[in-house]
Amino acid sequence: AITVLRTDKNGIIFYLDGVQKAFSDPTIHNGSLNNNNPLRIGREFGTFASQFKGILDEIELFKRVLTPGEVLSIYNAGSAGKCKPNSNGGSVSGTVWHDTNHNGVKDPTEVGLTQWTVLLNGSAIAQTETDNNGNFDFADLKPGDYTLSVAGKNDWSCTYPLGGRHPIKLGEQQIIDGLHFGFADDPCSSGQ
Repeated sequence: AITVLRTDKNGIIFYLDGVQKAFSDPTIHNGSLNNNNPLRIGREFGTFASQFKGILDEIELFKRVLTPGEVLSIYNAGSAGKCKPNSNGGSVSGTVWHDTNHNGVKDPTEVGLTQWTVLLNGSAIAQTETDNNGNFDFADLKPGDYTLSVAGKNDWSCTYPLGGRHPIKLGEQQIIDGLHFGFADDPCSSGQ
């Protein structure tokens, strides 16, 4: 990690494995950092431009100088970094199926529809596609109000739910399954 406090003669601090290793003086560079140039990370710019040879992992910029303790905490997070592998969010899931008899009920012989786009709008906005069995899942969701819908396709109509949408009120770590959508193809539209 590198931290920079431009007003301190030892204000550039280089960290290795979460520990301070070297200092540099940023006060010898006068002027403003405000400019319209692109930010270059891992590459030197100029006549003798060169590429950084190494690995840059989890780059993050802050509007303040991190404390040595904060830098050490980030390092100590290990391979998980600042990402949290264990989700505390909720999830919603269901199936999009081919309603062959147009009755709005999933019968045992009716199959899931593959690669249909499912849309989630509300406290988060996301989309996913159904798998080979017509299943979909949205995970790691914050609590809040959502609307779940499916992007329709030409010559298909939604038979369930009425209006083609599921309103959802998702609580903390709540798991809601069974949000299904039935679609029937219209033989009159397709010429069959």
